[in-house]
Amino acid sequence: MRPVYPELFSIGPIKFYSFGAMLALAFLAANYLMAKEVARKKLPDVTNTVLALSIILGLVGAKLFDVLEHLDDLARDPLGTLFSSVD
Repeated sequence: MRPVYPELFSIGPIKFYSFGAMLALAFLAANYLMAKEVARKKLPDVTNTVLALSIILGLVGAKLFDVLEHLDDLARDPLGTLFSSVD
């Protein structure tokens, strides 16, 4: 199933996709809710650290899964596979 608007807009060669926008919105909403919960329970504020780590590890994990799923592409073009985008 394809999103209604797979490509939202582009600025020069950089394209902005609806999936990426929704992913960013989800991370921001989770960060907001986590910050409110941390403040309510009077816990140490580590929300920005958790957000940064979850974004980085989520992207690395997704790329690792994609590479493992397409090992034949990795053998054929290692750099192209590791640094490719969705086109």
